[in-house]
Amino acid sequence: MISPVHRKTRLWNGILLFAVALAATLAHGENQKQVVLDGITFDSAYDNGSMGQVVQRSSDRFLVPLYEEQGELGPRRYWFRFRIFGPANRTLTLDLEHAKNPRPFIRESAAPWRRMTKEEAPDLETVTVHLLGEEHPIELAFFEPLGVNETIEAVDRLTSAFPQVVTEEPLGETDDGLPLTLFTITDKTTPIDSKQRVWVHSRAHAGEVTSTHVLLGMLERLMEDSPRGRALRSQLIVHVVPLLNPDGVRRGHTRWDAAGRDPESQWCAIASPAIQSIKAQVDVLMNQEIPITLALNLHSTKGAYADTFFFKHLTPSVSSAFEVIQQRYIDALADRSPLFENLNPGGSQLHACRFIESYFWNGWGEKVMALTHEGHFHRRLTDNEWITGDDYRSLGRSMASALTDFYELSPARTLSWEEWQAEHFDALERRFESLSGPLADPDDDNRANILEYGQATHPRRFDPSTAPITMGNSLSFSRSLVAGDATWYVEYSSDLVSWRAISPVGWEMQPAEQPGIETVAVPFPKKFGTNFIRVAVDLNKDR
Repeated sequence: MISPVHRKTRLWNGILLFAVALAATLAHGENQKQVVLDGITFDSAYDNGSMGQVVQRSSDRFLVPLYEEQGELGPRRYWFRFRIFGPANRTLTLDLEHAKNPRPFIRESAAPWRRMTKEEAPDLETVTVHLLGEEHPIELAFFEPLGVNETIEAVDRLTSAFPQVVTEEPLGETDDGLPLTLFTITDKTTPIDSKQRVWVHSRAHAGEVTSTHVLLGMLERLMEDSPRGRALRSQLIVHVVPLLNPDGVRRGHTRWDAAGRDPESQWCAIASPAIQSIKAQVDVLMNQEIPITLALNLHSTKGAYADTFFFKHLTPSVSSAFEVIQQRYIDALADRSPLFENLNPGGSQLHACRFIESYFWNGWGEKVMALTHEGHFHRRLTDNEWITGDDYRSLGRSMASALTDFYELSPARTLSWEEWQAEHFDALERRFESLSGPLADPDDDNRANILEYGQATHPRRFDPSTAPITMGNSLSFSRSLVAGDATWYVEYSSDLVSWRAISPVGWEMQPAEQPGIETVAVPFPKKFGTNFIRVAVDLNKDR
């Protein structure tokens, strides 16, 4: 396992190497990283930053073209990400040349990323920004960005909660010296011969950031402390490569890697060091007693064919039986996510070996179901609203949940919130949030419906007996093993205002006397003192 300190060291080495490469690039005038014009600083000299040669058109109007990266398959450009520093209260008009299509994202100082409004970006290629001062930069991007460091931090936040089920290992290094990292998620206490092996990777093309949002959503579901999360971890071995092309991501490329290669089309050719390392790992896994049976290749498209879709493989390239199998996963996702459009835009060139699907096909045939998922950067078909990173993380959670249907994992039966509501409230009652909603308390026992659901108690029968119990240096409570939409949190506070979560690492679970119930003991943090503590249950907002 790469320790956090070691990993940071390697990343900094990568940054230094990148800086050397960047100097050579700038010598050819291809990619402007920082320029000051009329007291305004335009800066993309950081992880994932990218912009072309900025030109001042008038006192408060600037042309910011896209950086056009050169590669083996010709030039590519649509990704941009840059910061602006300047005097407060100055308003600028920016012409984002060649950036038409989606409305850009903006981050003001330390605020979260958001889509620009229609007033700020009236024609999608001209935007207006209001500077906040030299110490408070304005940052713009093609889509809600995730650079190399941001991705690593996001993955670490998700996987650190359950170190006992996550293995992290290096696969090799890129041209720029950045590490390629493989995460493996599985419950190590369950027998391997009862499991299925899954492969997932994202960001082969550097600018296709929606793919990383999807992958993070999948990780959220896989690491979830819920019956569904535990079922996934106990019956699957999931291998995840969050960044297939970290060089391109760090350099702010749209598609290519550091040497102008297309990582997506190198699977059956003389490949980059990165793809060679990943192919070697795939070969090892395919020769295990339990080989990979499903591989998901996560991408984005600049087009707007649908909300999202898979490139699947059709007869006669594949057998009718194989087509049925892949359709089973696609249908499972369509049933779970309104963002997914079950289209049939065609398939990959399986026999002309090029993509990862063709690599699997040429090596192992129909033993592996390999699919490429395509997201987009535009509007949701469901409501015509601009799509966000949150949308894609929701899709990723549904994509992980669909694995339970595809593999028919047990327990196949979990009780959803809607099913629980239907058991206890009739159709008319379910129309009234004050009676059947998650925060309602129809039996006045100070236990909201959401807690009754999470502990398998009756919402109309006064029963406070399953309330949390504090004993010595730990807190214990009971919870349902089948409440599939319930996620539990234990938090503490010194002032009843700011709350901190107690990591699930170290929680002890024991079967309770009642079937389908377990007792959870949560040790208090060190130096707990006179803090307050609470137990909370939340509903998953997607399937």
